[in-house]
Amino acid sequence: MDVYYTDTYKKQKATFELEIEADAKYVVLANTKEKSSSPGVDCSVCTRHSFHKTYVMSTYLVGFAIGEFEHITKNSTNGVQVSVWFPFGRREDARYGLDSGVKAVDLFENFFDVPMELSKLGFAPL
Repeated sequence: MDVYYTDTYKKQKATFELEIEADAKYVVLANTKEKSSSPGVDCSVCTRHSFHKTYVMSTYLVGFAIGEFEHITKNSTNGVQVSVWFPFGRREDARYGLDSGVKAVDLFENFFDVPMELSKLGFAPL
């Protein structure tokens, strides 16, 4: 973990590289794309998931989810991959969130005339 101090806001921020070991039957999500997965070290039916380093951010923005999920994905106009992860059987409920997420990315990119720096945006309504 790399820690940064910003004089302007007097807040501490850091980058994070998550590594999560979970039962192989579960999907593991985090802030960044998965870098690799390998057999678990602490458990024979587990998988160890390693994720790419995050951007510099506050600790309260670090997130992960583990569970039985499926997902739908759509790209924004500029190619940002927007995904909604949801419990099995809730696909139609998730479609509204996906469409809204793609529209929001396009709206903010156009309004501020700045492309989104992240390559993916994921929602996990639980």
